[in-house]
Amino acid sequence: MFDVAAHPPTLLAVVNAGPMAWRNSFAAQFGVLIGPKASGEVVARIADAVFRFYCRQVIDQFGDPHDIETMAARHGLTTSVERLAGETLDHLEEVKPPSDQDINDGWEIESGSSDAGRRFFYGPDGSPQAFLDKLKAGADPTDLVH
Repeated sequence: MFDVAAHPPTLLAVVNAGPMAWRNSFAAQFGVLIGPKASGEVVARIADAVFRFYCRQVIDQFGDPHDIETMAARHGLTTSVERLAGETLDHLEEVKPPSDQDINDGWEIESGSSDAGRRFFYGPDGSPQAFLDKLKAGADPTDLVH
């Protein structure tokens, strides 16, 4: 639950899904922690309060509060915030982890070793750049050194 507000894409997805989806998810995950004697109404009230907090976080992080509150006065708080969350979520850039090729291309070797040291670490020719070129070509690093 704490991770939702700290991770913008998750926050936007939760608010975009709406209060009913959040209430169902909250009841499934946290209903037992509230207590077996708690009614569904108690769980729903807590879930709604948390959802309103998430809506406020979306407004604070992604929208001009004046514009959102004006829309909210016309359409109801969650409707306008859900719309803002959906539109913002649609425009987020998907971040992908670097590929192995990206990692290999980013290698840079600075060598302050002697000629014998470079030959020991980078192979018979002692060239760091030749070593990198062979790695980028897909050679196994253990085959390149003595």
